[in-house]
Amino acid sequence: DGKGKNKINSVNDFIKCAKYLIDHRYTNSSKLVISGASAGGIVIGMALATHPELFAAASITSGMLNMSRLDQIPIGNANFLEFGSPFNKQEFNNLQTIDAYLNLREDVNYPPVMISVGLKDERVFPWQSAKFSVRLNEINRTSLDKQVLVIANEDAGHFVNNFVNMMVFFMWKTNITD
Repeated sequence: DGKGKNKINSVNDFIKCAKYLIDHRYTNSSKLVISGASAGGIVIGMALATHPELFAAASITSGMLNMSRLDQIPIGNANFLEFGSPFNKQEFNNLQTIDAYLNLREDVNYPPVMISVGLKDERVFPWQSAKFSVRLNEINRTSLDKQVLVIANEDAGHFVNNFVNMMVFFMWKTNITD
């Protein structure tokens, strides 16, 4: 129930989990951080786009963030079966539903985001992350502390080792000093 026209279920389940953690006081939105990579960018990007109030910060690495343009990335055709084809009208509409870039909204207070890409990524071209970053920065333009931090690794491909940077970013944005 989490692929094709039902991919949005993955996002909705993720959001329900975040709300559960907050509602049951395991954490609060000032400490809840989220991260994902590659196709995980769909869930993280959409959670961020639709429920930014739940999260203190987000990190997306080599993320698939512009799903309606799935045909424009090298692994796009291989993912049509799982996510849908932009060449089929109904499937294209479904892709727009899970397109984080298209679901960003003006006048929304998005949390800080760190985007990481490998400039030699031959699976998900870095332009998807760049496009998403620019749009977030346009929306958050009046809030310098919420501008998107982009880490572009010149020598990396799809698998960017970014764990330490991500942890430091999350500690910074949640005011954890230990």
